[in-house]
Amino acid sequence: MRFTSKDWGRPLTSSVRPYTTIVVETLSTPTKISCDNIKNNRITVAIQSGDLVNISSTYPSIFFALAISALAGCIGMDKWNEGSGLDTGTSPDTFIDTDTDTDTDTDTDTDTDTSVISIGIDSVSPEYGISSGGETVTITGGPFDNSATVTFGNAVGTVVSVSNNSIEVTTPISSIYGLVDVEVTTNSGNGTLPSAFTYWEDAQGGTGAYGEFYWVHYVGGYWNNAVDFGAGWWTVTAPNNQEFWEWGIAPTVDTCVSDYAYNQPLNIYDLDVADTVFRANNRDVTLTDPDGSGVWLKDLTNGDFIQNSSYSLGEVVSPSFPPFSVNQLMQTPTSFSVSQPAITGQTVPEVSRSFSFQWNGSNADKIILLLEHLTYPDYTPIDSVTCALTNDGSFTVPGGIWSSWSAGEVVFMHVGALNEGTGAIEFNNSTARVASSYYLAGAAITR
Repeated sequence: MRFTSKDWGRPLTSSVRPYTTIVVETLSTPTKISCDNIKNNRITVAIQSGDLVNISSTYPSIFFALAISALAGCIGMDKWNEGSGLDTGTSPDTFIDTDTDTDTDTDTDTDTDTSVISIGIDSVSPEYGISSGGETVTITGGPFDNSATVTFGNAVGTVVSVSNNSIEVTTPISSIYGLVDVEVTTNSGNGTLPSAFTYWEDAQGGTGAYGEFYWVHYVGGYWNNAVDFGAGWWTVTAPNNQEFWEWGIAPTVDTCVSDYAYNQPLNIYDLDVADTVFRANNRDVTLTDPDGSGVWLKDLTNGDFIQNSSYSLGEVVSPSFPPFSVNQLMQTPTSFSVSQPAITGQTVPEVSRSFSFQWNGSNADKIILLLEHLTYPDYTPIDSVTCALTNDGSFTVPGGIWSSWSAGEVVFMHVGALNEGTGAIEFNNSTARVASSYYLAGAAITR
């Protein structure tokens, strides 16, 4: 029995889109919620003056609840506009002039008013920070003095130092996400720079990006014309608490699940950036967003995936997000071997309904099993099973995971060493969970 590498491939393809897309647009002119913004199944909601979030989804999302609440004011808007003025005048026929003013002016004109100056704000740097506050921001402009206070939206920051044309301030905690005005007030006057600072949700300890950078190596002498292959993809997401293996492979470690892999929804930020670059050992790997979905993809070639190497993310410059880069985005795993089942032999091994894996030599965070159970020789799918495992050298696949089992069927398998990404995304303090995986591809016959 021999197989071709085309008999079974990775379950993730560029056509899989299991996510909601959130498009964040910053407008030059502040705007309010408008009923005209409902069109083409997209909802535009002004969550803060000048900061719009367009929401489109094929999945239920909490963001739609926010949108519906925001648009509730559209109901009866015509009625609101009718007769909005209040007429308190009386009819000319009944108007009576009761003015008895003798025009005796007793004004002494004692004017104690002091002059109020206009304060200019030229720049705020950096222009973003996390909602938990505590970050140092420099404001330029003036004139400033020691009486200066600085407000970010509705919260007052802590002034650290002041000169005539510069203020250093620590940002306050904010209950608002998105753009806020920055206002400087002194005893002599005040000034405001609209939509000058963006608060991002503090995602410390959470995941702010997902992806996988992988390579598949065929083992065993039973393949016809097998060609190793690889691919990479990644995306920036609204923060959540799942690591990549929890999202993409199995919800808990040392378990196997059916029909789970790569099917969990994601809330994706669309950065409106065409290309991004992974970089290792002076080699650049460019991933492209082909359809504007906010997911960057690339089919890898020999040399793109370098084992036991650290990859960084080159600077990403977006029209609606702060520029950012990620050092040590991911660390690719080393080579390893699988001794059971004997997938590296010249003939296809046989496995029972509950069968064991044994491996050694990997430094990976997790071992991943991607198992596809099919009929033979027509390859009708029966089960798709994935397992996320502790890297301790062995694991037994439970027999109850299969919906059925008969002799003479086939199980295609990818046994992978996976390292979880741990790079930091600066603008919201989240972790980029871009995993790197090295898979050994084999097969077995059921008995």
